[in-house]
Amino acid sequence: KREISKPHALAIQAVHGVNAEWLLTGQGDMFLPQEPIPGLSEKEMEYVRILRENPAFGRALESADNIKERIAIAQAAFSLSDDEARVFLKMAGVQV
Repeated sequence: KREISKPHALAIQAVHGVNAEWLLTGQGDMFLPQEPIPGLSEKEMEYVRILRENPAFGRALESADNIKERIAIAQAAFSLSDDEARVFLKMAGVQV
């Protein structure tokens, strides 16, 4: 049996919508609710959806501790050219 780290649990949560608290402690619901997250705009929720559906971004964002940080990173990444995005992902440790 292996323990999961908080950054990995948060990455799984961002990518797959699995509740990080459930992964870490077994407490709470297995999956996050799909309703809007309080305090986030519709555009920010769109980035959340993209993050959950894109494993490369999930891995790139493992170090971000909260959803606002992940959204800011995703917004920056989506404004990059394809070449710049590849550099961004490589710097984040994602093989492209």
